Amino acid sequence: MKIKLGSGSVSVNGVVYEGKGKIISILNNEVIIDGVVHGKAVALPEITVIVNGHVDSLHTELGNIIINGNAGMVKTASGDVSCENVSGNVESMSGNVNCKNVYGGVKTLSGNIYKE
Repeated sequence: MKIKLGSGSVSVNGVVYEGKGKIISILNNEVIIDGVVHGKAVALPEITVIVNGHVDSLHTELGNIIINGNAGMVKTASGDVSCENVSGNVESMSGNVNCKNVYGGVKTLSGNIYKE
């Protein structure tokens, strides 16, 4: 998983990471923020990422994504995506996309798109 945070904080399975313009990655079960290892990721059967703020980009293979803000480029292979506004493109191969407004593109191969 790789997240470029516009502003705000990110919670991965209940652990909160804060900052502006931070690049947060989880690779080999390690949480890496701006190139510095910050410990092990919490391993659960299901990953949930909650962003309180705006996302420039977020890419993950699996897990549900909740963005309490605007979504730039978001891509997940398996999981639902919820956000306020889509300003870039949001893609989920296998999951639903829930949003208020779409100013870019939204695509899911095996799911539904819901606009509030």
